[in-house]
Amino acid sequence: MEILYNGIWGTVCDDGWDMNDASVVCRQLKYGHAKRAYKYATFGRGTGKVWMDDVACTGSENRLQNCKMLISGWFETPFMNVPLPWAVTT
Repeated sequence: MEILYNGIWGTVCDDGWDMNDASVVCRQLKYGHAKRAYKYATFGRGTGKVWMDDVACTGSENRLQNCKMLISGWFETPFMNVPLPWAVTT
């Protein structure tokens, strides 16, 4: 998952990524409901800044940035080449 934050593209780490998170992303992108949530770098690893980690959506949020993160706030982690989450929509 790649996101634009402060004009810079970065990633969302897939730690804890689940169907609730995928559902929020699909809803935000106006693609309907999530069919599946992928993690463990299923489609490859990301590069660059990691803007969000340990995302914990309830599934009712309208935007990913409204979800809680276990590590509070937007940040750039020291990690590069992180596993990326993916969402498959209907």
